[in-house]
Amino acid sequence: MTRIIKCSECGNNIGSGSFLNDGQNCKTCERERDKRDLEQKINSYQYSLRRIKSMRNHPSYDEYQVQELERQLAEAEAEYREKYVKKALANYPLQLQQANALIFCQEDEYKPLSILNRFNKEHADIKRFQVGIYEQKIVESNMLEK
Repeated sequence: MTRIIKCSECGNNIGSGSFLNDGQNCKTCERERDKRDLEQKINSYQYSLRRIKSMRNHPSYDEYQVQELERQLAEAEAEYREKYVKKALANYPLQLQQANALIFCQEDEYKPLSILNRFNKEHADIKRFQVGIYEQKIVESNMLEK
């Protein structure tokens, strides 16, 4: 009798056979867990850096520790960009060749636009928007500026 193994997180069928074990996860759940772990690592580095920098005048303040945390944070952010951002943007015909700022929003899609609008008022000489993606469609810069 063939045994069907289900993902321990989402319950989807992984496959069947004796080579699979109970408690395994499907590839989607593994990727999501890896992504969450990396995001948690980045948040942890950012939090630690803020805490350490707030103690600059404290006797235990160590500039080497700050530099090491900044290096680790930069590596984790680069890994995140490489694994997730480039893959997510690969489906879109974007020409991102110079320095770019990417803003991701899960809930309120208007909040990033209001933040960028505030930034634009303070820095009118900087080109604001090149392109946006909304509901998996490319939105031209003239629509974003409205």
